[in-house]
Amino acid sequence: MPLQDTPAAGDVTHRRILRDKLHCKSFRWYLENVYPEKFVPVRDTTAYGRIANAYTGLCLDSLGAEGAAPPLGMFPCQGAAGMPPPTQLYFLSFAGELRDEERCAEVQYSRLFA
Repeated sequence: MPLQDTPAAGDVTHRRILRDKLHCKSFRWYLENVYPEKFVPVRDTTAYGRIANAYTGLCLDSLGAEGAAPPLGMFPCQGAAGMPPPTQLYFLSFAGELRDEERCAEVQYSRLFA
């Protein structure tokens, strides 16, 4: 939903007072101190989007597979260019890793084709 279409949050003054009274930590604090291994796309990426072959119309896709090392493959590009489905959304981290929200992509073997 586009940000301009979201309903107004209303007056949150009482929630902020309660947060201060209870000495609540910020969500950023939680990510940095409780769950530092959590990949946060907004914080940790230099680029994101789909990886598409413009000639074939196929995109890199996790193919709905789950697990520690699911295979990646090519599948017809889905969704709008700016909003691909989660199976076709990839991030390039500042460390140069190609990844989805949970895992890094890696080459397990390579072949040369002529």
